[in-house]
Amino acid sequence: MTRVRSFGCFFACLLLGAAPIGLAPELPVTDTYYGTSVVDPYRYMERADDPAFAAWRTAQLAATKTRLATLTDLARFDAYAKAHPPIHRPSSIALERDALFYERDGADGRAEIVERRLDTNVEHVVTSASRFDQPGARASIGAFGPSPDSALVAIHVYVGDAIDSDLHIVSTATGNDAEPPLHHTIFDQIDFMPDSRSLIYDAAVGKTTSMATPDVTYEHLHRFGTNQASDVIVFGGTTSPRVVIPKGAYAFVGIYEGSSHAVAEVRDVAAGGSRFYTAPVATIGKPDTPWRELGGPDSGYTDCGVHGDTIDLVTKRDAPNYRVVRASLNGPFVPHDILPDSDHTIVSGTLDGIPKAGIFTLNPASDAEYVQLLDGGVSRIVRIPYGASETVHNVSLPLAGTILEVATNVHRSLAFLNVTSWTQPGDIYRYEPAVGTATDTNIVAVDPAATPREARELTAIAPDGTAVPVSVVANAGTALDGSHPLLLQVVGAYGFSTTPTYDGVPAAWLALGGVYAVAHVRGGGELGESWHAAGVGAHKSNSWNDLIAAAQLLVSHGYTSPRKIGLYGTIQSYLGGIGPSIAIGRAIEERPDLFSGAVLDAPAFDMLRSETTPLGKQSFSEFGSTATKDGFDALYAMSPYEHIGTYKTYPRVLARSLQGLGIGDDWEAAKFVARWQAAAGNTDAASFDSVGATPDDRRGVAIIRRQAYAFLLWADANEAQP
Repeated sequence: MTRVRSFGCFFACLLLGAAPIGLAPELPVTDTYYGTSVVDPYRYMERADDPAFAAWRTAQLAATKTRLATLTDLARFDAYAKAHPPIHRPSSIALERDALFYERDGADGRAEIVERRLDTNVEHVVTSASRFDQPGARASIGAFGPSPDSALVAIHVYVGDAIDSDLHIVSTATGNDAEPPLHHTIFDQIDFMPDSRSLIYDAAVGKTTSMATPDVTYEHLHRFGTNQASDVIVFGGTTSPRVVIPKGAYAFVGIYEGSSHAVAEVRDVAAGGSRFYTAPVATIGKPDTPWRELGGPDSGYTDCGVHGDTIDLVTKRDAPNYRVVRASLNGPFVPHDILPDSDHTIVSGTLDGIPKAGIFTLNPASDAEYVQLLDGGVSRIVRIPYGASETVHNVSLPLAGTILEVATNVHRSLAFLNVTSWTQPGDIYRYEPAVGTATDTNIVAVDPAATPREARELTAIAPDGTAVPVSVVANAGTALDGSHPLLLQVVGAYGFSTTPTYDGVPAAWLALGGVYAVAHVRGGGELGESWHAAGVGAHKSNSWNDLIAAAQLLVSHGYTSPRKIGLYGTIQSYLGGIGPSIAIGRAIEERPDLFSGAVLDAPAFDMLRSETTPLGKQSFSEFGSTATKDGFDALYAMSPYEHIGTYKTYPRVLARSLQGLGIGDDWEAAKFVARWQAAAGNTDAASFDSVGATPDDRRGVAIIRRQAYAFLLWADANEAQP
């Protein structure tokens, strides 16, 4: 790569003094990539301590705070939220021998851990996030896990703005700490040893600045009754000459009830897969654990499930939509197919409630493996018995929608399924093979006054003739007269899918006369790996072309009209909102006449510079890298920051950094807002926000969503005229 940088110092200083009031000063930096000169007028914003950026940022945050506080529709959304409390849907369900455990919001709105006995269905609140509050700092609950005997629950607790957590081991009966908490834990990793008197957890070594990119992490073994300082490192780094852990990869150890084998996973995000190793449980924590690799570096494994001496593995080798193999952990490793690859069905589980192909898909029970699938954007699950008969059995679901979670246990022949759809909240359902149907546990309390919804699946046609699925949800009886503001969401990257979820549809938006829609554009995973690959790198333009086609379709069907479509790009796991920000950013640049506004959370707009960030480096395989000309060409074409023009009409933009919550950087949103304002010639065109930027900014997810909806209604009511 030929790269030349030039600074327009004298000219920049003149601009600094002459910049219009409110607009950011332009201090141009020119980079040359493979003969192409790229001018960046706001490079200085990448330095948080830059005085010009600090001054602009302070002014912008104050202006945005005022704007959000005075949005007339915000009060209406707040009033709706008070009149219609959210459904207390359980999450993080976990099954032990005698009880089902889950997290839900308590009466005070704070998360609590609940135990529900299987024999009596009686619930018992183990503990609440409020119990871990500290003076001046609220606590939140991350992942948790019950011990094999159900007597203890290990809970990751985050206090204030902490990136790492304290791992509390509490008594199920009393909710009190049974052990002093373990400090500086990370990745929400918990694995109890079979004796229920020790566990494995992940801790960072060195300064941790991001959940996605700690310096180094190691798996530790903690024995109850001992000091954390004496905990033994059992995996990670260079602890074993038998294990290859590439730089930037994550390493975990899994301990499985009823199995004498531990299985370690080295997850290499850059390579798009994992390596799995096994060793006897009895050797964990001892010198020179005899780790044995399962398969080789080209096996393409992404997920595993262990039942006794049997391991099931998901692989993408020779299977774009993944297949499942089974093997014995005793003797030679000889896997065989139990679920072949399909051209339309994807082996796909969920990550943080988001469907993701190839991971979190396997759920071993006592008699069978339950495998989650995605078929045409709708969840399915199959049951594959252990032993001689490995016939695949379809599990009948009560709703056609999304399986949010599955909980099984190797000591029980049943499964608990957390299922929802666009129009029905759903519940946790109990499935027993002997019964053959899933029965409702009635754990989810449904709002009896909720307005009935209608959902339709439409098909848009992209410019290249590709059929693009579009899901639309509206309150029953909504007239298709083009009068409705429409909230359109998109992901379009990393193979993430948006599938039917009741809670994902903002009921308040529908109640105030709006329509909700999802464009299942290429780059996502709804239709398999080929659909994902069609929106990667040089093919990324398909993502925003599909989004534009979806918007046009919704107009043609009368759900809305041009300049009444608001786009909302939210975060996907720790990766932030980089995927939606590309599709949305390029769509509002290509067709500003279609959209009234856009809200982007934790975005990445400057794709040429985003790759310098830790998260950007994990995205080379998805978007490309300037290290090659082809990579540069792809990044330059998809970068919204590089394609901002001068508009007579323009969608209003609210770009929000979530740096205060540990996701992304302020400059990713700030540079785009500055350039968008300059293109429009006024600061009214775009607003910059930084959630959690100050200690008194305690906006939670519900609040920032309501602010997004109110902003989009404001944009609809105040859209600029030609």
